[in-house]
Amino acid sequence: MKKKIGIFIDSSKNSGGAFQEAKYTLNLIKKDLLDIYDVIILSPDKMVLEDLKALNFQFKLIQLNKIQRYILYLKNFSGFFRRIKKISPIRFLFKNKFENFLRKNNIFFLYFLGPSSYSLYLEDTNFAITVPDIAHISSNEFPEVSADGELVRKKEIFENSLSKAYLIITNCEYLKNQISYYYKVDKKKILIQPHLPSTSFDNFKFKPEISKNIKSKYNLPNKYIFYPAQYWLHKNHTKLVEVIKKFKDDKIDVSLVTCGSDKGILAALKEYVKKLKIESKVTFLDFVSDEELPYLYQNSTALVMPTHIGPTNIPPWEAFNLGVPVIYSNLEGAKEIYDDAVIYINPNDVNSIYNAIEQIYTKQELRQKLINNGRELLKRNMAKNNVVALKNNIKNLESNLSLNITKNI
Repeated sequence: MKKKIGIFIDSSKNSGGAFQEAKYTLNLIKKDLLDIYDVIILSPDKMVLEDLKALNFQFKLIQLNKIQRYILYLKNFSGFFRRIKKISPIRFLFKNKFENFLRKNNIFFLYFLGPSSYSLYLEDTNFAITVPDIAHISSNEFPEVSADGELVRKKEIFENSLSKAYLIITNCEYLKNQISYYYKVDKKKILIQPHLPSTSFDNFKFKPEISKNIKSKYNLPNKYIFYPAQYWLHKNHTKLVEVIKKFKDDKIDVSLVTCGSDKGILAALKEYVKKLKIESKVTFLDFVSDEELPYLYQNSTALVMPTHIGPTNIPPWEAFNLGVPVIYSNLEGAKEIYDDAVIYINPNDVNSIYNAIEQIYTKQELRQKLINNGRELLKRNMAKNNVVALKNNIKNLESNLSLNITKNI
């Protein structure tokens, strides 16, 4: 009988990259883990499970109310509660409902596909946890990183869960080194799982009729640069708007199309575009479907990402997949990841972004070189992209636990 692993996900469909990363990771798990383990997908959100049902896993809803979660947090991190929790009958009052749920479903290992606060509630269960970035350290000036308790939440999770985790999953060597440095974690515990394109890009076949319908539906310009990103401040849409204004002033036909969920700044962006009198040159789309997204890439001249947070993001890999040139922020660690497959820009400098876009439009040889380099980089990345290392580490854990049980008999 196969042992059971739980895969915990609490990122909703509208979260963007986090949800897409979870989806392609689940596909890798299907390919590389199901031969020796049964897998159950867990989430506290019914809609997450609904959005994932097409993947044909076994799903379980696990929900703890705020009081239950707070009690579990105190059990683990309050000195007073740690001392008394094993005293009967207090032990009965402080049962770990999360771990009871895992035991009831025979789950011996849990894999969090993001930095979830539920990782704080585990006492005895071994787990892996994904760390997509350390923006709460490197970019905490942005309100989406620090406001409304988000900075405190991330700080609690990273400081308390990473030291307890059996494995930590991140997406590049740069972040592996940063995690080890800031949280004093042995690098042997950190596995690298490189980014992939979203699953909607798997075996994508361009269909002219669908493309025509999407162009008409969204009233897309004939030539445009593309930026798929949630409307967060750190995504830096403002600089792209200013770049488009400069192109218009120079009488050069360059338009911008963006898409994503509004995180509070879209109205201000639209007002800024109106103030600059470039409404005809900028198209703001809401969150678009997985089926439509590849066409928005395919019809664009280039992907332009002046983001302040990285160095890893999923869109460059999607662009590489479809043969779309990429312009990307020269963030620390970015060149180790994207090598010579992108044009690097200073995200704070309009001229830097302008010059990069101008090169894409005017230098066909450079454009083709970026496309070729991107495809080659993606090919190398995909060869490394599996969860075999994760599987082998879980097998080692299982073996070690069996040895300990044998010794104790």
